[in-house]
This record gives sequence, C-alpha cells and structure tokens, in this order.
Amino acid sequence: MRAFSGSGSSRKGKADEATPLAAPPAEEVPPVQRHRIGTTSVMGATAILATFSTTSSNVMYPRAYGVLGSLFGPLFGVVLQGFMCLLAVLTVRIAVRLQCRTFGELGYALGGSRGKWLLGGVQQLNNALFMPVALVFAANALRQVVLFVRGCNAPDNVGLLDFGSCAWWSCNINSLWVIALFAWPVLLLARDVGDLSWNSYVSLILIVVQTAAIFSNVTSDVGPHGNASAVPQPLALIGSTTLTAWNAVVSAYGIFLYSFCPLFIAVEISATMRNPEQISLAIALSFAINLCVYLPTGLVVDHHWGAGMPTPITEVLVGAYGAIANAILFYCTFLDFAIVGAVLNRELQAYWMPTFDRMCSVGNLPTWLLLTLPSLVFALGLSILTPRLDSLAGFLESLCVPVTMLAGVPAMLLVLRSRRESLGLDKSASSQLVALEMAKGWEPALVMGVVIGLVFFTTIAAETCYSIFVETDYAGRPSSIPGYSSFFCDVVAR
Repeated sequence: MRAFSGSGSSRKGKADEATPLAAPPAEEVPPVQRHRIGTTSVMGATAILATFSTTSSNVMYPRAYGVLGSLFGPLFGVVLQGFMCLLAVLTVRIAVRLQCRTFGELGYALGGSRGKWLLGGVQQLNNALFMPVALVFAANALRQVVLFVRGCNAPDNVGLLDFGSCAWWSCNINSLWVIALFAWPVLLLARDVGDLSWNSYVSLILIVVQTAAIFSNVTSDVGPHGNASAVPQPLALIGSTTLTAWNAVVSAYGIFLYSFCPLFIAVEISATMRNPEQISLAIALSFAINLCVYLPTGLVVDHHWGAGMPTPITEVLVGAYGAIANAILFYCTFLDFAIVGAVLNRELQAYWMPTFDRMCSVGNLPTWLLLTLPSLVFALGLSILTPRLDSLAGFLESLCVPVTMLAGVPAMLLVLRSRRESLGLDKSASSQLVALEMAKGWEPALVMGVVIGLVFFTTIAAETCYSIFVETDYAGRPSSIPGYSSFFCDVVAR
C-alpha cells in the first residue's frame, strides 16, 4: 500500500484527511502549543509505513540485485536505506517536538512559507506522479492474470497470440484502457479515506502470500515465461557481466529510493498516534520489515533465474503462482491508486471549491466529475505518453524522493545553523532554535544527505531523460503482436 496524505487532521485522528496547503496566518497558535489527540498504535503506524510501497517495490528487487550484484546490491541498499532511515528518525523527532501535523507544517516551522510549499509541494507532486505508476502496475498485473485465466500463455496455446482475445489482452495499452474505465468510478466513490491501519495489516498478509508465490514459482522446474530451458544470465557478486550500461546501473540505484520513503506520510501518521514520540520506533520497525521482504525476494529469484530479470518480476511468472502474485499486485496497486487519488482530489477541491460540502448526491455529481477528472487524465496521459515503467518511476525517484528523504530537511537545518546568531535575537524563531538544538551533532550527516540527494537527483533525472528521449525506439518497429502498434503494445505501460 502506498497511501500518501498531504495534510492529515489530528483532530479526528486520521492520517488522510487533507486540508489546504495554505501558509498558516500570523495569529495562528504556534505549533509547539497545539494539543494533539490520536488513536493509532505503534504497531498500526509500523504496518502503514511498512506497506507504504512494499507491494509495488519487492517485485523490483531482482532487477536491482541482478544489475548491482548479489553482494554489492544488498549491501549498498541496506547502507543507503539505513542512512535514509536515520535522517527520517531525526526529521520526525523534530516534527513531533514542534507538534507539526503535516510534512508541510514542518516545512513552515523550519523555513516559513517557502519551506511549507517546498515540502508540502514535493509531497503532493509525489502523489500526482505515483498515480500513473500505480496505473501501469495494475494494468500489467491485470493483463498477466487474464492471460493466465484464458490459457493464452500455456505451452500448447502459443498460436493463440496471433488472433482473438489473447492478442487483444497481450497489447499493453488495452489493459490500461480497462483499468482507466474502472478508475473513474472508483475515484468518484473514494471521496475520503478512512483509518488505514486495518488495510495495512491486510496488505502485510498479502505481501507474505505474494512472496511465497514468487518463491514457489522460481524454485519449480519452470523458468521465466515458462521456458525451463532458458539459460540464466550469470549473477556476479559485484556488478553484472552483461547489464553494464550506465543508465541500467542508475535505474537500479533508483529502486532503493523508490522502495523506502516513509517521510511522505510519517509526520501525518505521528499526528494520529496515541504516543507520537513512538513514530521513530515505527520507522525503524518498518525498515526492518522491508528488509525482510526485499532481501529474500531479490536474492532467491536471481539465484534461480539469473541476473537478467525485468522489473517487475511478475511479468515473467507463470502458472497459478504467477497469477496469485499478479492478482495481489493488482489489488494493492489499484487500491493505492484510489487512495492517492482521493487525497489529491481533496486537495484540489480545497483549493478550487473550499465551500463544497463533499456530500454524495445527484446534485453534486457534476462537481464530483469535475474534481476527479484532472487526476485521472493526468495519470492516464502520463501512462500513455511515457515509455516504460522505469521512466515513470524515474520521475518519482529524481524529483521527489531525494528532496524528501535526503536533501530537503537537512538543507533547511544547515541554513538555519548558518543563521543561528540572528535567530537567537528573534523571539518568533523559538521553533527553529528547538530544531537546531535537536540536530546538534548531526551536521556531518546533514551535509551527506544534501550531497547524496543532489547526486541522485541529477543522475536519476539524466537516466530518465535518456530513457525517454534516446533509448526508446519511437520509429515503429514491427510489433510482437500481429495487427497492433509496436509503441502502444510493446513500449507503453511496460
């Protein structure tokens, strides 16, 4: 589950009730004086954070380890995500001390209106950019399930791909149209998102089932795509003997960013907890749970099938186990799409129509259609026009995650540190002085966060642009499916 909440309401104890991203008025009560009431337990918060992106990330790890090596890949991933976890813990401790209810409020406390729009804006940009990623994941998973149910991938039915429904479903964009057909009604129904803890527990169970299905598939006699005679690419300890292109390596690093970014929701979750100070423990526990999923999935698949696996791995799974893994991926990513869409549409309504009553009635139907259409058109348009899932995920990995998890808050704290003397004379800077005191001794880590964040921002953005404008063949080579467009069947939503 990847549930993003831009502006949670602590008064109702729910992490997803969004409010407008407007700068607080001058007369507002300072954050450190707010009273907060919450109901979420530390285990509930852990479950939400652990499932935040795991259901769409674990299927990407065979590719990451295949490119970076079975030793270096896991080692680098643990070190990088461990460092990100430390910065996240510092960030949420500051947010809890200042009693910030949202990531945007933390930005306001540290950097005023500019800080609020930076952190809150990146959070909502992440929401918007994740919607097409979830749409493509769901479309891919649905296509694989339908092809299995109809027997299209059975060894004695290979010829079916030349005609009929098997060929129609094998074309990428067709499953995307089906998903979009159901997405708009779902967005209309998902006007608000309730407490997410129960869904997170369900998602954790589904992740275990999905992982078991993947293991059962790769340890059986069948190979990828059901080809038992396929020769696996050699798996090296460090790097890869075949996947050596710079963009492939950078894309593999990006998976580590995509799969661990709790700060997009951690501050909002802390505002709903009975003991907000335990959000640090929840982040650490969720990190441990993620490692228990990511490491085995990547290593077991690569050990049996070699280093050349695609992302997501569910594309090459076959049989009943493959159908189970894809069905779970479809459920979780489509649910994420609805949750993120509900949050974005609420933000849009708060900005455009702040007095709208949000009631579900026939009279309000035209307004709901208008409010839900922009997010759907944006997600569908970006899904169709952007080639490959790697490119879509690259937007998130370059534009949002480095700022949120690495560079954003550390940069603000370093700027405040350079202005410490002037802040001491400013009576309104009490929150900033508290933050600086809590970050004392963290200066080397803050500098590292800014540097690493800028490096990933630059390199992953370059890789994404290279993938879209250089690597992708738009000339229209013959399609793998007779009678269908190569671009829309073989490149889009892949």
